[in-house]
Amino acid sequence: MASFTILFNALVKNNHHETVISLFKRFNSTGLLPNLILFNILLNCVCNRGRAYDGFVVLGRILRLGFSPDAVSFTSLIKCLCRKGRIMKATQLFKNMNPFGCRPNVITYGTLIQGYSSLIDGLCKHGLVDKAKELFLEMKGMGIGPDVVSYTSLIQGLCFGGKWEDAKDLIDEMVDQHVHPNVVTFTVIIDDFCKNGKIDKANELLELMVKRGGLCKMGRLKIARKLFHKLPQEGLEPNIVTYNIMVHGLCKEGKLEEANDLLSIMEEEGCALDLITYNTLMRGFLQNNETAKVVELLHKMVEINIMPDASTTPIVIDLLVKDEKYRKCLNLLPLFPKQKPTVS
Repeated sequence: MASFTILFNALVKNNHHETVISLFKRFNSTGLLPNLILFNILLNCVCNRGRAYDGFVVLGRILRLGFSPDAVSFTSLIKCLCRKGRIMKATQLFKNMNPFGCRPNVITYGTLIQGYSSLIDGLCKHGLVDKAKELFLEMKGMGIGPDVVSYTSLIQGLCFGGKWEDAKDLIDEMVDQHVHPNVVTFTVIIDDFCKNGKIDKANELLELMVKRGGLCKMGRLKIARKLFHKLPQEGLEPNIVTYNIMVHGLCKEGKLEEANDLLSIMEEEGCALDLITYNTLMRGFLQNNETAKVVELLHKMVEINIMPDASTTPIVIDLLVKDEKYRKCLNLLPLFPKQKPTVS
């Protein structure tokens, strides 16, 4: 039996799940009785293939043969159900562990946290914040501690829904539970800073997060830029989404040079600029009638091989309308390589 265990484990490590499933069928024909370890390997394989129904069949066989499924058995199935978005079924299975005298392990809890977080995030993105809150409370009621993803998703949903007091309470709770905000959490708040009509409220939430989280020891945070520049000092590296939000916000405020300087910072930090960055900044310069800056950015796009899209075209058209020099001398504009047509 030990030889089979070694063989099956080696196959699983190399992702040969179907081979294990096939060999297990042949193993049955030998008349040998698999032990719980082998059943768990099989359960892991069918669940990794997304075959939840087959997983329950294996679990049923484990029980019929008189074995007591352990945390590994349940966790494989719970993980499979969570991946398929069947969180309620996974939760039900989790609750059934106790009657079998089986205690969840760290991986079981981690799997459910991840599953709940994904579902909470999905509900918030679809505007179903109240449903997300119900799920969040259910999660806590089961003794499953929400992680930073769960908190951030719900904070974002509450912010977008204008439920500022609830968001503040959640930030308080987040810090009390020693769940530390990450770069995504701050990106969510910075995003609100850069949206019209929400600056004061977003600022209030940020100040609360800073005070409660101890992220700033030198006074209150006044504007999103201060928080943005504070992120690296706290070991939180801004990502391309964070940078693009800041570029957009600065352009809206007319702080184009500061937005342009941000591009240099991005390059120094090894954060690859994308088309959104360039389109946003070009649109800002164009609205300020700084056409030369727009052309400079277009040339830079060619240099680093960033291809324009449908959003770039109206920028170039507006450029030609605004500046007669470029209409009369089109060779001042860069020439982008021809793009191959997309085959549908």
